[in-house]
Amino acid sequence: MAIGFGIASRNWWRAQIKGGLFPSFSLNFDTIGTDFTFTRNSFATRVNENGLIETVTDLGSELIQNGNFEELGSELITSGNETADIVSIADNQNVLIQTSIVTIGKTYQIDFEIYDYVEGSIFLLRPNDLGVGSAVSANGTYTYTVVADASTSLIFRTDGVSTTLKLRGISVKQVDPNDEWSLGSDWVIQDNKLTYGGNTSTDYTRQLGALTNNSVGKEYIINFEVLDSAFTIGFTSSSSFFDDENGNIIKSEFNVGAHTIKAFSTNSATDFRIYGYTDSGNGGSIDNVSVQEVLEDDVPRIDYSTGEAAFLLEPISTNFIDYSEDIEGSNWTTSGIATTTDVTTSPDGTQNADLIDSVSNGSCFISDSTLTFTIGNTYTFSVFAKKGNNDWIRTAHVSSATNASWFDLENGVVGTVNGVSGTIEDFGNGWYKCTNTFVATQATGGNQVFIGICDANGSTDAGASGQNDYVWGMQVEELSYATSYIPTSGTTVTRAQESCIDATPTINSEEGVLYAEISALADTGTRRCISLSNGSTSNRVMLRYDSVSNRIQCFAQIGGTVYADISTTSYDTTDVNKIAYRYKSGEYALYINGVEQGTSTDATIFAQDTLTELSFRRGDNNANQDFYGRTKDLKIYDKALTDDELINLTTI
Repeated sequence: MAIGFGIASRNWWRAQIKGGLFPSFSLNFDTIGTDFTFTRNSFATRVNENGLIETVTDLGSELIQNGNFEELGSELITSGNETADIVSIADNQNVLIQTSIVTIGKTYQIDFEIYDYVEGSIFLLRPNDLGVGSAVSANGTYTYTVVADASTSLIFRTDGVSTTLKLRGISVKQVDPNDEWSLGSDWVIQDNKLTYGGNTSTDYTRQLGALTNNSVGKEYIINFEVLDSAFTIGFTSSSSFFDDENGNIIKSEFNVGAHTIKAFSTNSATDFRIYGYTDSGNGGSIDNVSVQEVLEDDVPRIDYSTGEAAFLLEPISTNFIDYSEDIEGSNWTTSGIATTTDVTTSPDGTQNADLIDSVSNGSCFISDSTLTFTIGNTYTFSVFAKKGNNDWIRTAHVSSATNASWFDLENGVVGTVNGVSGTIEDFGNGWYKCTNTFVATQATGGNQVFIGICDANGSTDAGASGQNDYVWGMQVEELSYATSYIPTSGTTVTRAQESCIDATPTINSEEGVLYAEISALADTGTRRCISLSNGSTSNRVMLRYDSVSNRIQCFAQIGGTVYADISTTSYDTTDVNKIAYRYKSGEYALYINGVEQGTSTDATIFAQDTLTELSFRRGDNNANQDFYGRTKDLKIYDKALTDDELINLTTI
């Protein structure tokens, strides 16, 4: 189903108007962050209200100044010195434009235009001697970035027997005028970027005092863009490296393109350093450097992937693919396919999706052969795909037909290979999330997972060369289903387990209704709970997905004894279901989607003021049987609703 936008009106509102009853607690996405405590010690993504995949976290203010390297100081050329005529001036003569305008050791951008050129050439002699090799001898606009190292004046020098030309638009401005960046000897800011020459084995540029005081152990998000060529970069606080979430030091050869990394400071120093290394045999340039501290990780994920707002809770999961958005990353190999990166807009709204194009009519696929699996364990491979000029793609594990699925990107349907079928989910704008679950038959080597250009029969054969499709967001998880997207850019990334606890609504414990509009992530055969309790498992109202397939179960536990245990397996728990459990002496009942599922005349009920806590786990503080899924609505009524009111409340 394609993603829709906005929040539909709720049937429960009509039910309240008819019955005159209002919940004592109602899910409110505007206050959910204060109503509940969310715990997730990592980043996570959601689908926002515009249908785009985005990262959810709470970041501090920008810590880096002039991170785009575009700041220039005021004009240093005074009026009357913006032009100069160089007419029949002999070889090797200085042409003084202006004296005492720069400071030795500072970096400057010098612009000028040559017009009415006749003969000869000129080069910049001061404030830095660029030499005759830089001499220019034609009409045009020229820009130099230099460090003043010999003079405070601006001087051009002629090169030729005789030079005749005119200058205008002469400009001198300091680069990084507020001295935000302290440049190493092999670094320069020019052309609105920071460039490492690659001539010094280890050299750094730093920004003093950028990081938080006592930054040791702090978590930061570093964004930057590599512009010209891949080269080795390291990020540190003082002389100690930042660590990534896996405890590895952040020093890597980064490919051309935008990068986001999570960094943990291992030093209490407050300066931020960018190191360049000759490991890759060359230098390079970076731009758009940003550093923000991660202030908290308890931001709820309000997710719109089902078309309406729901808050999303998921278990721990790792994306084992190192380069999820770059099919030219070092782990990906090709056979019969040409690849082009960053050619179209991906589901995250930026131009970072890649093109795969068959160059033969044989085996046309890209593969990640570096993954290590445990034979016999279950994994799920997912990829976002969009039709190019070919309708179909295929995904598989080690080219095995028993572990393969193929997908129709024209009609949004799944084909089968030997009766095995994956799943496909419409993400709008022609993009589909294609998912294939398999049992690992090989630990290492070969085509551990692959994406193939295929035909309508599902074989990795497009039928002809020149067939293409778009891909983005590749992910392998050791789960029986796909979870939300986990971006990677050179290492595996883990999204931590998350929980939702601690809401304390006003509850009349003697009677009431617990209502939830929820969907499971998968029918996993594990218990996932929502409870009202006194902070223990002895006194609670329980709504849960049970370990039995598609079983929805509700019961009251009073003084350790279970009462009014009502359940059904008549519904697909991965669908959105409206569930209401009424607890009242002699009148227990369970309603799902407008239909009564069962009743109980048990007369035992809670003492007043027993139920004080609402949480997405089994009732105590033990992180056990936590709820994972999407929650669109949640309500507690402190009075028992009638059968008609429960029908109105739960009708789809």
